[in-house]
Amino acid sequence: APGQAGRPFDQAASGIVPGEGAGFLMLGTPEQTEGAEPRLLGHLAGFGTAFEPTAAHPGVPAGVDAAVMAGRAAIDEAGVEPELVVLTGWSYAPMDELEAQAHAALLGDRAADVPVIALSPFVGSTEAASGPLGAAVALRAMDAGKVPGMPNLAEPIPSWTGPRAQATIDHAASSALVLSFSMEGSHAAVMLTAP
Repeated sequence: APGQAGRPFDQAASGIVPGEGAGFLMLGTPEQTEGAEPRLLGHLAGFGTAFEPTAAHPGVPAGVDAAVMAGRAAIDEAGVEPELVVLTGWSYAPMDELEAQAHAALLGDRAADVPVIALSPFVGSTEAASGPLGAAVALRAMDAGKVPGMPNLAEPIPSWTGPRAQATIDHAASSALVLSFSMEGSHAAVMLTAP
């Protein structure tokens, strides 16, 4: 069943589903974007990046320290906590385990309450495009006030402390953390805020 192939953070995840996708963002200074067309969707409020070498298993980071460092840098620079999170969601057990740990470390007690969008059930693994695509999806979700659920999350892995709802929810978020979680260990994060 192709629609159930992408299963991030689920015990039945059977591996990466190749996908295609791209995100296109137009950036400008506040002076350039005031009254501009197309309409301003958000502000780039924080950024972070960090690197962690791969572990003995090729193509899997050794841990989550770098991802947490990148996410925390973006959150701290923005000065607000995220009300929405966009994750890569690889559907590959070693990566899902690490990304779930990073998510839990970044959100702590709020992990189950802050809506999450995992991209792979919708478009497959877009590799390097996951960051810009995630930012575009976060801006659209904040603008629409709707967040798609976590499709195909039937049996979450034990380390997944995030939300488990599979249906779309109404959610008025004014800030979003986008974490681009890389197999090679180069992680990046941005915090976006609503205009």
